[in-house]
Amino acid sequence: MCGRFTLKAPVEELVDLFGPAGLLESPGGGGLEPLVPRFNVAPSQDVAVVCNWQPRKLEWMRWGLIPGWADSASEGNRHINARSETAGERAMFRTCLSRRRCLVLADGFYEWKRDGKAKIPMYIRALDGKPFAFAGVWNGWLSPAGELVRSVAILTRPADDVVAPIHHRMPVILPPENYGSWLDEGLRDVADVSSIMENGAAVALKAHTVSTRVNSPHYDDEACIEPCEPSLPRGTLPLFPDL
Repeated sequence: MCGRFTLKAPVEELVDLFGPAGLLESPGGGGLEPLVPRFNVAPSQDVAVVCNWQPRKLEWMRWGLIPGWADSASEGNRHINARSETAGERAMFRTCLSRRRCLVLADGFYEWKRDGKAKIPMYIRALDGKPFAFAGVWNGWLSPAGELVRSVAILTRPADDVVAPIHHRMPVILPPENYGSWLDEGLRDVADVSSIMENGAAVALKAHTVSTRVNSPHYDDEACIEPCEPSLPRGTLPLFPDL
């Protein structure tokens, strides 16, 4: 799964990546405001996306897909992810996969590695340090107060060789050459859409241990991604204590 991620890249880096594909306007053209660096994006918060409508620009949506039948926005907290292998078979995600796709902008994500009873947080990012895009689907929900809320779920897949020792699932990271086809409004066949998630070169990743600080969404600063040694379970001692 994907339960936390980062987007700390300057807006200029996002334009360098997504601009050539016609997805983001240049800041020089007045298209984008500077972004506040995010080091611990959590469910129910707004995330940066590029959707499959025109004009293609940076949008903000609530993380956690709210189904149309929901009584409250909190229902979306149960649907932050969708399995890429089965999304096309589930009524809740099938129409979204066919008609309402988006790119979720990120430059790293967290997973928790089990070590006995302990869960060790790990930060995973591209080997070259550049931002990338998760495959996402979005939906519109009309609240009881009449407010239109757009929300998003991140598609996941079986873990690659880097992530597998940490967790068995990971977000679908689309290679840049697949951005255009993922956002193609004319592409409606679920089987064809699903094939986009299976094809293309994978983004090379690296991982390191971080502090349990990231466990709380109240912390959102650079300390969340700093490498550190895994915390020892309470009541244990290091193998070679200083004497």
